[in-house]
Amino acid sequence: MRGITAFVFVVVCCVTQLGFAQDAITGYGNGEANPQTPGYHNMVYHYTDEGKPYQLSFLLYLPQGYGTTAATRPTTLPATQALAPYPMLVFMSGLGERGSDPQMLRSSGVSHDLAERPEIQKWLPMIMVGPQCPADARYEDARIGKAITGLIDEITRRYPVDAQRRYVTGFSMGGTACWSVARFAKERLAVVAPIVARVFEPEVLSAALAGTGSTCLVISGEVDAKSEPGSSVMVKALRGRGVDVVYAMVPKGDHNLWSWYYRDKRFYEWLLLHRQGSPKPVDRLGEAALIEMARDRSNVNSRYLAKISKDLQEVAPWWQIDGCRVGGDQGLKKELFGKTNVFVSLLSYQEFPCRLQTTTTLPTSAKVTLHLVVGRHPEGDWRLVVRVNEQEVFAGPIDKATTPDLWKSVDVDLSAWSGQEVRLQLCHYALKQMKNAQANWETIQIQTNP
Repeated sequence: MRGITAFVFVVVCCVTQLGFAQDAITGYGNGEANPQTPGYHNMVYHYTDEGKPYQLSFLLYLPQGYGTTAATRPTTLPATQALAPYPMLVFMSGLGERGSDPQMLRSSGVSHDLAERPEIQKWLPMIMVGPQCPADARYEDARIGKAITGLIDEITRRYPVDAQRRYVTGFSMGGTACWSVARFAKERLAVVAPIVARVFEPEVLSAALAGTGSTCLVISGEVDAKSEPGSSVMVKALRGRGVDVVYAMVPKGDHNLWSWYYRDKRFYEWLLLHRQGSPKPVDRLGEAALIEMARDRSNVNSRYLAKISKDLQEVAPWWQIDGCRVGGDQGLKKELFGKTNVFVSLLSYQEFPCRLQTTTTLPTSAKVTLHLVVGRHPEGDWRLVVRVNEQEVFAGPIDKATTPDLWKSVDVDLSAWSGQEVRLQLCHYALKQMKNAQANWETIQIQTNP
């Protein structure tokens, strides 16, 4: 396996040098400003954007044997590479790690696995600059994307970085940040590797990466409403511009896929095979092998979703569910708030719905109605949206004002589609907050009148 020896891992905070004033790095608190000893260091990056000063915290990790001679480096590092530059990995964490305390970055992702799994430190020595997005910003913001690109340049200047082996990865919001950074860091990155990321300016990104020699590794989950179908859109746009793309869409994969990759040695080996501007490696793992890394997670999800789908058939035969939370107390309830045989759905995200859907041919009748009896949690609320062939035909809250007795009948007129094959969707959205925003489905029926 090539290139696994010296690895600089840079988990990057938000900084910039693109046309701004000279950047500065200081220690967090009274920490050292230019650490050279192995281990973790809490740091602060100072930069200026449009004349306004900013500072962002980040976590710096220098690998075992960093700065030593060939004779004293770990045995995983060949003596011939004692003075060789290190590859760099830029890693962005998720929404929950935003703030100004770099210790928060050790709770998830690569920085967590690096801290908690000593075996990773042994076979993958790396410099890690651990980025922390500010609490009042998002990684997708143009200022942040430019800032991270500036930090890539600054770290390359300060440390022995191999400019042909710089990689960027991240999960969730940090995955979307990979696309944001790629707008500005073109021709710097060997691999852009977002995991469960949102769709983000596909035409802009594909144009930015076209002809740069960069490779994109896109990992998404089939049942993750945040990353699908957005990742498919990104892949199509990139391939349309001739960008080298490897696309691992995990069957029955949900949003929690990143831990299966960041703990796996093969993920890093795959990155390290790539050099910016060089032909794609002929011996790299293909999409099937990359999907296999998350097989255990996929199998757990598949069994759970099969159970939930079976439960739904008891209330609504031939209907399917997607976008629901994988896990939690949902499914068929024999009795719930005075009703029997109730199906409960739970949300995964504030902004994305859980959907009950079917494709069916409606009866030919003068009056066709979709009859629903839906309910809410006593301390929660949600929003119901009904769509016919993607057209919204009903939307309304299921809350304390509209549903004081916890249950509500809703009748949606489908007469305009009488006798036609249609796709029906019942969308369960959060109304105000995620807490207790469960949807209770007692009746889902298509009714006719002469």
